[in-house]
Amino acid sequence: MTPAAGLSLLGAEARLPDDDPEAVLAFYGPLFADLPAAVPPSGELTRLLAFQAPAGDGATWHRFGIEAPPERATWDLRPPAVHWDWTARDTAGRTLGGYRLPDGRAFEPTGAAYVAPGGPAADDAVELADYDPAWRSRFEALASWLGGLAEPDLIGRIEHYGSTAVPGLGAKPVIDLLVEVPSFVEARRRLLPKLLGPAVEFWWYDGHLVVVGRERPLGRRAWHLHLAPIDQPVWRGLAFRDWLRGHPEDAARYAALKRELAAAHGADRERYTLAKGEFVGQVTRRAAAQP
Repeated sequence: MTPAAGLSLLGAEARLPDDDPEAVLAFYGPLFADLPAAVPPSGELTRLLAFQAPAGDGATWHRFGIEAPPERATWDLRPPAVHWDWTARDTAGRTLGGYRLPDGRAFEPTGAAYVAPGGPAADDAVELADYDPAWRSRFEALASWLGGLAEPDLIGRIEHYGSTAVPGLGAKPVIDLLVEVPSFVEARRRLLPKLLGPAVEFWWYDGHLVVVGRERPLGRRAWHLHLAPIDQPVWRGLAFRDWLRGHPEDAARYAALKRELAAAHGADRERYTLAKGEFVGQVTRRAAAQP
C-alpha cells in the first residue's frame, strides 16, 4: 500500500440525509468558494477533496476540505491518526484513498479537484452551443483513448451520452461518455488514479462516478466520463437519448427548456442540472413504457 504521507485537510463535516439534494448543495456550495480563499496563495495548485461514510438511517457523513499544512488543518489524515484501507497516486503523484477513523467510520473518496489557493475558481458556467457534427468524432477519440488506458477487465461498454449525442440538439460543448465498469470499488481504486490530475477531477454525483476533463487546469470542461456498473440507474439515460433522437418535437422542447434554465442558472451548474430533472424523468418514463 502506498503511504499517505502529508495528507491533511482544512474543511467541514456534516451528517446529511440521502434524499435531500438541497441540503447537500447548502453544505458544499459555500465551501467551494470559501475553502480556496482560506489557504494563503502559493502560486501552486492544491486540491479540494471530498469523502463520504455511511451514517445509517438514510444518512451519510460528508467531509469536504482543501489540502493545507498540518498546523492549519481540521483533519490530520496521516497514520496513526487514521488507518488507510487503500491508497494510490494520481497522475501528479498526489494521494487518493479510503481511510478509517478510530470511531469506526470508513470514508471513501467522492471528489477530488485541483484549485489555486486564493486564486480564481475553475470556469464552470453553463454556456450552450449549437449542435456540432464534430462532437461525434470527439466522442470516438475519447473512447479510443480510454480503451487504451484502462486494463481490459476495468471497462466494458462505452456509449456517447447526453445532449451532444443527439444530432441537431444544442448543448454545452462537453462530450459525455457513459462507461461500464465492473464495480465502483474497482473504478475508484484502479481506474481513477490513472485519470486524475491537475486538469482532471472526479465527483460522486447522482449515484455514480463522474470524471471531469478540462481543457487545461482551472479551464473549461471538455468531457465527462460517467462510470457505473451496467445495472445502475444512470444507464436509463440511454432511453432518454434514444427517445430524443427519434422524437424531434421533444428534442426541441428540451432545447427550449435548457436555454431558459441556462439564462436563470448559468452561474450555478448544479441547480441547472437539477432543474432539468423533471423533464428528463418524464421523457425517460415515457420511453421505458414503449413496447
